Amino acid sequence: MKKILVIDDDHEVHTLVPNIFKHRNYQIKGTLHIGNLEEVLNDFKPDLIMLNDFSGGIEGSVVCNYLKSKEVFESIPIIMVSASDIDDEGPACTPDALIKKPFNADELIKQVDDFLCA
Repeated sequence: MKKILVIDDDHEVHTLVPNIFKHRNYQIKGTLHIGNLEEVLNDFKPDLIMLNDFSGGIEGSVVCNYLKSKEVFESIPIIMVSASDIDDEGPACTPDALIKKPFNADELIKQVDDFLCA
């Protein structure tokens, strides 16, 4: 079973995402803050990360850059989720995909499936 880690400080997202994927073969784990991120990553071993662009007072681009700089995490696809407009240059990191909030369930499923069912 493929694993998705959701990093978002919005409680609604932690309810919505598992509901979107309840009929698919994915295990979902959520965290509201990133204080123990490395521990969560090492314990859960996600196949994909959904990362809010601003979570717990820290910009998602900082977290994205950190993860992409670590050999052990660099191959995990990151879908950056943002409630604000993402300009043409994108965020200050290189996520594997970008989705704007509020996101469409079908769009999210397609993005996730593209990474995890390939």
